[in-house]
Amino acid sequence: MDQNQLSAYVQQESYPLFSHSKDATQGEFWDLLEKVFSNTLKYDASFANRAFEETGGHPFLTVNLLRELVDWLISKSVVPSDVMLTRAMFDEFMGERLDPKSIALSKHFEYFRSAAAEALSDDGAKEAPWVHTAYHLLTLLGTSGAGGKLAANRADIEASLTATLELAGLSSFTCESFIASAARSNFVEVEDDQVAAKIPILARIASATRR
Repeated sequence: MDQNQLSAYVQQESYPLFSHSKDATQGEFWDLLEKVFSNTLKYDASFANRAFEETGGHPFLTVNLLRELVDWLISKSVVPSDVMLTRAMFDEFMGERLDPKSIALSKHFEYFRSAAAEALSDDGAKEAPWVHTAYHLLTLLGTSGAGGKLAANRADIEASLTATLELAGLSSFTCESFIASAARSNFVEVEDDQVAAKIPILARIASATRR
């Protein structure tokens, strides 16, 4: 796994994410959307905001998610010149194409499903225990919360996370210290007692892979 796009996670370092300011119509993430759509699809700031919320600015996942969205538009016989992509349209897409079954079958998420399966396997626990535990944490978050926000109270995930740390040979970590480590590596973000997936689509993929 340390030779793939998730190599930074193996080192417990922060994966570089593209930046985006709410309602901005320029910047790294906006430019990425422009490149992916190649000026064939129009979108507004609300769409960019929602796409960023789902991908956390992860460039590779953003590209693959947008490819899935384009396939969805094609299936609905959408004429590019007649549509403006908005937050509402993204949410409609999410309801139809980002459920566990659809994610498990999507060709665009195959790479990350494979990475998640490797990380969550018994071999993954032995060879990369930190990554294994981080993905376990994502599976817990992938079925938590509602809509775009995948979050859980610390107390609700503590027992499962602590058990995984022990099984993976990471008993030197407490639940709190591991969550802090995962936050530094852009797996999660923490606000008060809430732990949320930093990249919700990655948590959805991990959860769909575990099923």
